[in-house]
Amino acid sequence: VVHDGYTSVYTIDASDSHLQETYLTAMGQPWATHDLSANYRTPAMMADTKPAAVVHDGYTSVYTIDANGDLQETYLPAIGDAWSTQNLSAGFGTPASKVTPAAVFHDGYTSVYTVDANGDLWETYLPAAGFPGDPWIAQNLSANYGTPAVQAGTSPVALVHDGFTSVYTVDSGSDDVQETYLPYMGDSWTTQNLSANYGTPAVMAGTEPTAVVHDGYTSVYTVDTNGDL
Repeated sequence: VVHDGYTSVYTIDASDSHLQETYLTAMGQPWATHDLSANYRTPAMMADTKPAAVVHDGYTSVYTIDANGDLQETYLPAIGDAWSTQNLSAGFGTPASKVTPAAVFHDGYTSVYTVDANGDLWETYLPAAGFPGDPWIAQNLSANYGTPAVQAGTSPVALVHDGFTSVYTVDSGSDDVQETYLPYMGDSWTTQNLSANYGTPAVMAGTEPTAVVHDGYTSVYTVDTNGDL
């Protein structure tokens, strides 16, 4: 992420599963690295998961899954402040997960998407004008809006495009690509099967989509069962 002129990259240390930040203060300056787990108590991460970072309302937040499956937020209020860590599962009811979360900032809300042990898609969100110390709200998008169970071992992918917020997942069983989307804040979520409706081939087991917005277009990239892009 880029935040307040800094460029930061978040990684997992292979030796101890600690969360690391490698950052550049300005172009032409040397990069620096520090251990967020050792310095700010971010719990060691679950194997085979990755950090997800987002900048929102001046805050920089990194979301991780710890060894117990809990969703953790490690956040920086402003450059020069100390990082803080909180357990969103323990504090606000996000179910345990075994896959990498996805995070977006949309219409003043900060949302983190996870998948629980049953394959249900969850949104844990901080309402507009909220700050990381304020109450988060967790909701089950599968139970409430019909998102099919997510294929085991795959992560959700989220982005914001033309005012819409979309979360892309791979269906369990059919391996179809699913879009769960919010047209605007205050509206209901809707879900659609992109494979059934528009011909996206079944996705190779264990892989998830990636998505970008470019020149007004939204593109979702997948790998089919033959390995084709």
